Amino acid sequence: MTFSEIDYQFKGMIILTVDLHIHTTCSDGLRTPEETVKEALEKNIRAVAITDHDITTGIDLAIRAAKNTQLEIIPGVEINSVWDNEEVHILGYYIDVESNSLQSELEHIRQARQTRAENIIKKLQALNYDISIEDIINLYGNGAIGRPHIARALVRKGYYMNTGEVFDRLLARGGKAYVERYKISPFKAIEMIKDAGGIPVIAHPGIYKQEVNWRQIVEYGLMGIEVFHTKHDTKTTNELLKIANKFNLLITGGTDCHGIGSSSLLGTIDIPYEVVLRLNEIRS
Repeated sequence: MTFSEIDYQFKGMIILTVDLHIHTTCSDGLRTPEETVKEALEKNIRAVAITDHDITTGIDLAIRAAKNTQLEIIPGVEINSVWDNEEVHILGYYIDVESNSLQSELEHIRQARQTRAENIIKKLQALNYDISIEDIINLYGNGAIGRPHIARALVRKGYYMNTGEVFDRLLARGGKAYVERYKISPFKAIEMIKDAGGIPVIAHPGIYKQEVNWRQIVEYGLMGIEVFHTKHDTKTTNELLKIANKFNLLITGGTDCHGIGSSSLLGTIDIPYEVVLRLNEIRS
């Protein structure tokens, strides 16, 4: 069952809000799982999904922090994949975090991330930047190291004003310190999520440069679309609603929040708890 555009008008009666796309310090977010729970409670959010990149360690931390509160923690993950030379992210909801097959695959991805980070660091050192992999680990841990961690470290060291500048000059494709990443397909990511009992949903499709081959990815097992996202305007949102209805896909949404304090986006989109109820209908 999917929503129509009329369903998503909410008639101004949203009471229970959810946010199903959140990153923590376990991947590239700036807020710990415990801080995420605290902020969600302060904002009267009913449910959040912890969807760190290629890692699930933040889920249990958030569940423990939310114990004896009204906040529901949905176990999730965001798996980075590549399709036709474009990065496409697949969200997995209600995954079994104890799944051996999922954790084995995620560990392989993280090891590849680590190797990539080390190779980026070597390029930066050759360009006379005073930075080491130990700097990154000391600042952010060694959970799921990515380019954002390296960019933040360079900003902290005073080389650049902001991370966008670092990416533009060094870390984006074609930059002097760019290193190709280990690639899996979105079909592999969908398979990983379904093997772990989860619900695969394509993340923020409105920001991809190439049109998604919806029929192909749905035939392979995609079950939902992240329709509501901070980078989707009204036109994009309505187009994605139509696609969801056409292919009978679940509709989800989240802020994709990485920040903390004034940079936090947590709960800034009104997404009703009914979204969670419909996710539960599918897995029951």
